Amino acid sequence: MILPPRGQSVDTDQRAEIRKTLEPQVIEQRIEQLMATDQMRLSALFTDDDIHQVCSDLKIKFRRREYTPAITLGLFVSQSLSRGDACSTVSTQFNRDRKRDRLVPVSEDGSSYCKARAKLPVELIDILSQRVVEIQKTKALNQWKWN
Repeated sequence: MILPPRGQSVDTDQRAEIRKTLEPQVIEQRIEQLMATDQMRLSALFTDDDIHQVCSDLKIKFRRREYTPAITLGLFVSQSLSRGDACSTVSTQFNRDRKRDRLVPVSEDGSSYCKARAKLPVELIDILSQRVVEIQKTKALNQWKWN
């Protein structure tokens, strides 16, 4: 905690250490580490079926192709957290994962992914964002809760 309990003096060394962990470049490095070790996945929070159920609830129709809403959303989050990867880079990474799983690769030009990403409804992202907040509220330690 940056602020000490009332009546106690500020531990400047501890405060400086905490501030270092909150610097943007440190957070970016942590995100890169998680992505490099394949730990930055939506699947830790939602399964594909969960996302497709939300699509059904919102009456969003989609075809069962390679870029389903769940896959597209996962790629989009990964792309957003990266340093501005192009759609073709995301498609290449997706193909790498598909090859690892012994699936047929998709086109690497990125146009199919970009079209699928453009079809993602904002309502889907809003609902899933609200669910992430609710999950965070229940799992966060009390000392991290601000109010």
